[in-house]
Amino acid sequence: MKLQTLRLALVFAILGLTIGATAVFAQDPDYRIVPITCADAGTGIGTDTFGVHSQATYCFDGAGPTRGGFVEEELPPKPPTGVFDFRFTDHRTPGCMGTGQRLHLQNDGQADTFKIEFQASDAGYPFTFTWPSGLSSDWSSLMMVDAFTGGLIFSANMLNVTTAIITNPPGLNTLYIIGTSEPVDVRREGDLVPQRFDLEQNYPNPFNPSTTIKFAIEKSAFADVAIYNVIGQKVKTLAAETMAPGFYTTTWNGTDDNGQAVTTGVYFVRMVATGDNAEFSALRKLLLLK
Repeated sequence: MKLQTLRLALVFAILGLTIGATAVFAQDPDYRIVPITCADAGTGIGTDTFGVHSQATYCFDGAGPTRGGFVEEELPPKPPTGVFDFRFTDHRTPGCMGTGQRLHLQNDGQADTFKIEFQASDAGYPFTFTWPSGLSSDWSSLMMVDAFTGGLIFSANMLNVTTAIITNPPGLNTLYIIGTSEPVDVRREGDLVPQRFDLEQNYPNPFNPSTTIKFAIEKSAFADVAIYNVIGQKVKTLAAETMAPGFYTTTWNGTDDNGQAVTTGVYFVRMVATGDNAEFSALRKLLLLK
């Protein structure tokens, strides 16, 4: 097998392993994560993961429900020159990440910056970075730029492409990923598992301009939670995805699926959950006053 073919096979294999390892994150709608693979011109290759979670801090986050259940692994010191290396490091001063982390998460709902440092083996440049497609559902913006001029030497819109190739501008061994995550529509509350499916009454009710809706998933199931008007037309989809067991909360701000404000009146929130040995349906009445 040719070296280039082998390297590409390794890229996809490692990317697949990373996606599998982080599949648990996809069950929690709080997570907005991106695996990214870096390879030099030789056999040097590595995969790391960055993203956001509502309970993350900038510094090291260990396991536990107060941290969202994820573990950020601190890396050993960087290897000597001539040995491949790829890691996320501190971009703040003073920093708190030590030598870097294998999984780097920050708090969501804001513009975040992730710093990448990379080092070639004896094979040198070019470096090839790859990441999954379809990131626009989780990120409103996501740019990879050089550390010197903020994108004048190198920039890549990660929402539009899935590969970036870095040649060898003088001293270019650091990149920034700057992104803004989409707001999370549905959040999981803690790690407890309910004993039954449930759709709670919204609060406040009546409401203006927004109201909170909570529901419970007993077993993994496809959950469809949506707002309907009095003549049965769907107004707003709040959730439509396979969800892990847990307690969830979401907010309706009185707009439809097109972002337009709806009129004063009576509405209904309906929840339908279906899956293996799971079938549930419930309806609650809402009153929007303006």
